[in-house]
Amino acid sequence: MITDQRKSVHEPRPLTACRKPLAALVTACSIGLSPIAASQMLEEVIVTSTKRAESVQDIPMAVSVLDGQMLDDLAITDIEDYVTMLPNVSFINTGPGTANVYIRGISSGGESSIGASASVAIYLDEQPVTSVSQYLNPHIYDVSRIEVLAGPQGTLFGANAQSGAMRIITNKPDPSEFSAGIDIDGFQPTSGDFGHVTEGFLNIPITDSAAFRLVAYHKRDPGYIDNIQGEHTFSHARIRDGLMAGGATQAQADALAPDFTFNNYTPGDRSNVAEENFNEATTVGMRAALRVDINDAWTATASVMHQDLESDGVWDHDPELGDLKVFRILPDELDDNWTQWSINVEGEIAGGTLAINYADLDREQDFAVDYSLYSDLNANPDGFVAAFYSCYAAFYGCWDPRTVWSNDGTNEKKTLEVRYSSDPEKRFRWQLGYYDTDEDDTNDGEWHVLGLADQAAATGNVLAVDGPDIYWTTDFQRRYDEQAIFGEVAYDITDTVTIAASARSFDAESVLDGFSGTVWWPCGGSPNYLQQELDGQPRPENNYGANCADEDRVTKAEDEVYRVSLEWAVSDDVLLYGTWGEGYRPGGLNRFCSTGTSTDNGGQGREDTTGAQCDFLPDFLTSMEIGIKSTLMDGRLRLNAAAFMQEWDDFQFSRLDVSISPTTLTFNIGQAESDGVEADFSFMVTDNWTLNGAASYINAELSEDYFVSATDTVPTATTGTRLPRVPEFKGNLSTRYHFENDWYLQAAYIYTGSSFNNLFDGGAVNTRLRKQSHYQIVNLAAGLERDAWRAELYVRNATDERGDVFRNAVSYGERVTVNRPRTIGMRLGYSF
Repeated sequence: MITDQRKSVHEPRPLTACRKPLAALVTACSIGLSPIAASQMLEEVIVTSTKRAESVQDIPMAVSVLDGQMLDDLAITDIEDYVTMLPNVSFINTGPGTANVYIRGISSGGESSIGASASVAIYLDEQPVTSVSQYLNPHIYDVSRIEVLAGPQGTLFGANAQSGAMRIITNKPDPSEFSAGIDIDGFQPTSGDFGHVTEGFLNIPITDSAAFRLVAYHKRDPGYIDNIQGEHTFSHARIRDGLMAGGATQAQADALAPDFTFNNYTPGDRSNVAEENFNEATTVGMRAALRVDINDAWTATASVMHQDLESDGVWDHDPELGDLKVFRILPDELDDNWTQWSINVEGEIAGGTLAINYADLDREQDFAVDYSLYSDLNANPDGFVAAFYSCYAAFYGCWDPRTVWSNDGTNEKKTLEVRYSSDPEKRFRWQLGYYDTDEDDTNDGEWHVLGLADQAAATGNVLAVDGPDIYWTTDFQRRYDEQAIFGEVAYDITDTVTIAASARSFDAESVLDGFSGTVWWPCGGSPNYLQQELDGQPRPENNYGANCADEDRVTKAEDEVYRVSLEWAVSDDVLLYGTWGEGYRPGGLNRFCSTGTSTDNGGQGREDTTGAQCDFLPDFLTSMEIGIKSTLMDGRLRLNAAAFMQEWDDFQFSRLDVSISPTTLTFNIGQAESDGVEADFSFMVTDNWTLNGAASYINAELSEDYFVSATDTVPTATTGTRLPRVPEFKGNLSTRYHFENDWYLQAAYIYTGSSFNNLFDGGAVNTRLRKQSHYQIVNLAAGLERDAWRAELYVRNATDERGDVFRNAVSYGERVTVNRPRTIGMRLGYSF
């Protein structure tokens, strides 16, 4: 007989079952939030991290959960708000919609939209929406919970769940009762503009078995970065010296290579962009869902979500110019919109549950970035770009060198998952599933050198690869298809000991088709390559004898990943567990593969003349974890801890090295490891007072020397080099006290340790190694909460700390993204 040592969702543990508190309760990893204690015990939290509904305390792996009440209490609206509170998760970003996320130290710092993909799978409901450097970042409102699953989750969650998975699970329509709510939040950062959030939901029962839910929101993130007035001179003195060394007179050199001076405040000019608090973003979105209970056993839910983000300015600053100040010559703009359609059908068959999930995500992202300093010989001392971009002095003279990098990209992702799970009450339990994804990405990146249009008009020589002023273009299409079969079995060896195993077999194919280059390289002076192709002419070849287009190159991979766990319910209150598991992320194709068009390589990459491989391979993470989950002191104390050891094999690393290629290439570079410990607690001191805390220590480093070139005798990065973007220590402590008159006080302290922005210092501007200093954040709040309404006054980052979220060495001038400055705000909410 199976005893109550291991309870299912239908039979919760006696010490954790209680009515829902008025405010949030911290769950599995505590997250450092402080809910109101409204009963004698902490609440049991049900999650679907194992594709089944189970108590988080019964799952043999580390799972962090932010439930809907917690998200609402803390006014969490996007990734920065909630990732900050997760001790084993780190992130970097350079503005809205640009984040990369890392779990348990697995970071090469070399992810790229045109190279290595993410090591963390992001799910929006049942669909993976993982993207690199362009995090989907749905606005967090009317969300049931956010689950963060640490460790490799490759067997159940597939590609990119290499170091873990993050799941954003929205509230579904409820036929049982009508409900609605509206929330308004007004806030202002130090020395910044005023921002606001307005959001609301409506849940309408249509019949006893059907309901409709509608959510809408509008958010304005205010600016706090000043684009200071100034001017910049593009000096061509070095080019003039070269001309005179070749025999030109001073007058001839001055005429061919004059200096150019521009400011950013001339009225009526496109560069009139100097402004206080010039960075701002507006997010508008909606969600609609219809649920129908077909009968007592079957339910269907269809939903559509849409979000539009528009952003101006930049969200990092140049410390050399002053606090929260930057100098930009041309506008910076972003437009990011996406729509997700999904349908879920779930019902009971033969004592188990069959679930069918289909989703279609369509995303468009367009941006324009001021890239002017890239072509400045002084601001970019490593480069010779001006001599090719805007200054063909020996032939055509020098022209306006200001540069804009624009990019138009689309992402279309269709996913289907069919999964059957057996009766969860049985001693032997199993599930089996099929997964299929079809992803199509297009990318049209263009580097506009403004003077090329003037040069063509004056000389008649067209040097743009595409009119009127595009010097370099990167235009390609990537397709990724994967089919997988996965399954899991679990068996209760005794009433208290359970063993489980899962596996996934995947078959993936990646296709690349496109072009990158200029009129000079790699197509040897053929600016009209697109028209040539339309006319049926062959694409020209470059100086290396390779086709200048990446024409329908294909790479394939077939493999399996596995996971095994053993758990022992020592008592109703204590669970010990151990797991061994694997995770993976897909391989792909490098551009400018000079060995020619590649075909199916059977899983073996092939060297090209750059030292990279034409096909970079999937990489794998293997992890061992032991942990304890406990509920003590009659349900008042929840204490969890885990230790892990991870090996990262032949991991992918994307690197731009102009000495071998003008484009980013991805390498399988070697071995790394990440070992650590993490712990959390939630303690209900009294019925009105709760303490919460969580911390992690992670030692993530190379486990073998890394050589940029196979001919190098001195390693570029030695064994023991820390993996980038991952702090060794991160932790938080918080408290919430609820008075008898419905007032409450809340405080949270968050510490993020130091880290590095890159894996190594490449010496050039775009590969410089910089240390990102540790920082501390204090958040305070006081409010009044009644049955139907709530009012709160809050201060975030009360000490006005400037924490290094990311030191961006790719930007010329080495700008720094910091956490939001001290922000004071007030929230009002009403529900009925």
